[in-house]
Amino acid sequence: MKKSLILAFAALLLVGLTACHREEPELDLSAAEYVFKSEGGSTSISFQCNYKWKATSSSPWIHISPESGDKGSNTLTITVDANTGTSSRTGSVNVICEDLMRGVRVTQAQPLSQSLSLVFNGTELEAPLLAGNSIHAEIDWGDGVKETYAKTLTHTYATGGEHTVTLKMAGAVSFEIGTVAGVSEIDLSAF
Repeated sequence: MKKSLILAFAALLLVGLTACHREEPELDLSAAEYVFKSEGGSTSISFQCNYKWKATSSSPWIHISPESGDKGSNTLTITVDANTGTSSRTGSVNVICEDLMRGVRVTQAQPLSQSLSLVFNGTELEAPLLAGNSIHAEIDWGDGVKETYAKTLTHTYATGGEHTVTLKMAGAVSFEIGTVAGVSEIDLSAF
């Protein structure tokens, strides 16, 4: 009888210890930061979570969908409104799995409020060199090709002829054109 009570107590203790064992939350995000252009847009985050989860946004210009879900493989869509302000902005999305939280930094470029355009007749043109702080720019070469600005950017045209090149930017305070051969007009009215 005493042996039966001890075995029964041991069995209850084992069941109790097993019931108290809790799996640690795990949350693996595919990235920790996303950068958006000033126009806004959407991207998706893939992640694994072993519990139900929820997500929150730190800013009204950052939208998330869905805002919660079940354990397993998940995808969260981050949508960012167009930036109509005068500077870049930063916010975050937090994904919470049980008592574990991971943050995703969301950065958005300032609007491209400055521009310069030039008329070029030739086959190869080097992009104007911009100077300033936190420059963000895009260049339209006038032949259907658009690129994100870089300091050492050169474009070769498939055919010669006249092309209107437009550089939209933010943060530039000055510029320099290395070669003016073939440039017949420069418009700085929005610089």
